[in-house]
Amino acid sequence: MSEREAKPILPSQRLLQAQEFAPRLLDPRVVELGKFVATRMSPRPQFFDPMVFVMTAAFCIEDFRRGEDGFTHKPIDSALSKQPDYVYDYLYLNISNLARIAFSEALADQFRSHVANLLAASGLEEDDWVLSPITTLEQAQTDIIDNAKKKVLSLDWAHFGLLEKKEEIGRLYDVFSGLILKNAGMNFPLNILQQDHSQEASIPEILFLKEKRTVAGGYNLAMLKDRIDIEEATFTRDWLFLEAPKSVATMYNLSPENVVEYFSDNDKSFSKAALRAHYYLTSLKQ
Repeated sequence: MSEREAKPILPSQRLLQAQEFAPRLLDPRVVELGKFVATRMSPRPQFFDPMVFVMTAAFCIEDFRRGEDGFTHKPIDSALSKQPDYVYDYLYLNISNLARIAFSEALADQFRSHVANLLAASGLEEDDWVLSPITTLEQAQTDIIDNAKKKVLSLDWAHFGLLEKKEEIGRLYDVFSGLILKNAGMNFPLNILQQDHSQEASIPEILFLKEKRTVAGGYNLAMLKDRIDIEEATFTRDWLFLEAPKSVATMYNLSPENVVEYFSDNDKSFSKAALRAHYYLTSLKQ
């Protein structure tokens, strides 16, 4: 083996070629963020640190938000400059995934922990995020299903005269959550990782990635090899949060359209979830 072949590839070089080292197809906007982060990284491996990387990526995202390079104070010529806030929400979700490209997978949990702390320090509500990969049914139930239920119950149902019905709405949600995901082609959580071949639960091409639909065998969770990425988990949670109120409205003879319009106009968490879910679906088309 030549000296050139034996020389390790630096994390910054891996980010400059992010798509080549990514386990799956990346959103081009995430690739662009990775390249920008690479320009800020030290060329000396001994200075690579999870928190430093996370903060560097966060500063880069804020530079895009302002449209100005924080070092040169010159405008950034990029399609990522001065975009709506939900674009940067999505990029924050991808900091840990960029770290998995740049560094060894063994460091992934450290990066995710630092991202969680960074978001909290920025004043972002913890329940707006799913910050860990999903590996078990129990974790999916807690991080996605229960999290969405909490958000649904926190909506202003008093506006529709349902303030005393929250316990009942919670029970309805328990029934609706499975139906909502089934109707969206998600035999949750298994077909995020395993393709469901039954006619009544065909998976739309746009939902999740083919690489994730690997056969796990008999719905045995112990055989699942991959994690549900944080974007996928967040999208699934947001989808439930956005769709459940429509079902609740129907059960109480309300207009689903009016209910969604009211929450979209008056609840920041609901409107952000809608934008984030839309951006996620858009990113799969890139």
